[in-house]
Amino acid sequence: MQMTRQVIIDMIGDAGFYQTCPYFLHMRDLGLRCYNEYMQEMTSACEGCTQGKVLAPAIGAFVAQLMLLRVEQPAALEQIKDYIGTRRPKRPQSLTMFHRSSKTNRIEQFKF
Repeated sequence: MQMTRQVIIDMIGDAGFYQTCPYFLHMRDLGLRCYNEYMQEMTSACEGCTQGKVLAPAIGAFVAQLMLLRVEQPAALEQIKDYIGTRRPKRPQSLTMFHRSSKTNRIEQFKF
């Protein structure tokens, strides 16, 4: 399954995600705040809203934590699959995410 931007947005906006995945608990307030601001912009009829910019801090923190866990606690990534399994018909065997590397500035694939 591909972990798209929308999947990540749904995750960071769900308080249950932080209970299922405690390695992300430190960013709970940031994630929920950014998600709420995003939802306010989505429901308002504003022109030129910066929806992507509102979410950038939370998505950045999520991806940074994911990359850290990939190196330090790879088994913890299974919690993300468990969480997604509670929201989908079945638990995914693997997840694929594309992100821009801060080192190379290129789009890279991360599969777990």
